[in-house]
Amino acid sequence: MNMLSAGQLDEERYMGSIQNDKIKFCKGSLIVARAQKTNTLYVMHARLCWEETNVAVDTITELWHKRLCHMSEKGMRKLVIGDLIPEVKSMHLDKCVDYLAGKKNRASFQSRPLMRRKALLELMHIDVCSMDTKSHAGSQYFVIFIDDYS
Repeated sequence: MNMLSAGQLDEERYMGSIQNDKIKFCKGSLIVARAQKTNTLYVMHARLCWEETNVAVDTITELWHKRLCHMSEKGMRKLVIGDLIPEVKSMHLDKCVDYLAGKKNRASFQSRPLMRRKALLELMHIDVCSMDTKSHAGSQYFVIFIDDYS
């Protein structure tokens, strides 16, 4: 509750004023937030306004779901049973858009029949590789030949 977006406040038509190392944000006659300058930053002291949402509050289960990198409900249930997640007594997760997006699978590649050459030396794959360390003979390169048929 000590960070805010000045751009968002401007869009919502809040009025802000700065003077004597203090910032004050108002909506009409209601003072919504005050901040005192500390070094080069303004540390905010906000009043909660119950008519509007100030912070999106997660349940403790949702909070741990996010902390554990959107772990599945089944995996989290095992942790709850093992009493490894503090404060969580029951397991129920609402749909998590981030979790579902992460589980999306990419469409598989079109499968084509494996095409190999029909005779020796019809197609050769050749790779020239360099080495940082010289061989006993002083070589720094080696060549790999792979016949596609064999």
